[in-house]
Amino acid sequence: MLSSPSKLVLFAFLSSTAAFAPKTKMTVPRAALELRGGFSPPPEVFQKYAAYGEFQAKQPTEKIIMQSILAGCYVAFGCAFAICVGGAMPGIKESNPGLQKLLFGAFGLPFALLMIILSGGQLFTGNTALITAALLEGRVSKAELLKNWVLSYFGNFAGVLAVVFAIKAAGLMPNLAPTVGVAAMNT
Repeated sequence: MLSSPSKLVLFAFLSSTAAFAPKTKMTVPRAALELRGGFSPPPEVFQKYAAYGEFQAKQPTEKIIMQSILAGCYVAFGCAFAICVGGAMPGIKESNPGLQKLLFGAFGLPFALLMIILSGGQLFTGNTALITAALLEGRVSKAELLKNWVLSYFGNFAGVLAVVFAIKAAGLMPNLAPTVGVAAMNT
């Protein structure tokens, strides 16, 4: 509850700012909202997701496969980056294990998702949401949905395996298996 003097100060402030406020209602042009990211109500956002899901589902099979493999490669690179940077901090792990886990998570997944978004890759998890929205809106068929899901899932898996085999063949992480085992036991 505000005391009487506080109410007077608050009323004086609000009435003085109201005196300087423009009398006409100002509207922001739609183009300005879209230019700076804008705001869309939930139904409009859903329609945008459905449109992008339709775009993803109707791409040629070869393009879906290539984008899915690249997205899997980016996820594997992100994991390797997290292990190399976040997992290689024994001093921080001893003094502040929470900070080490935060840094471990802050380097891998954000890097991978940024690369996937910038390259337009097809990640299975994103396609599950986007193409389902397109299906619910009647923009794609069930066959297109299943085709994209299968291709993106196995393409992501193939991309991850390709990077893992490349890292193993190059000998970049010789102690990877013990490190991952210890990390799994400590979590």
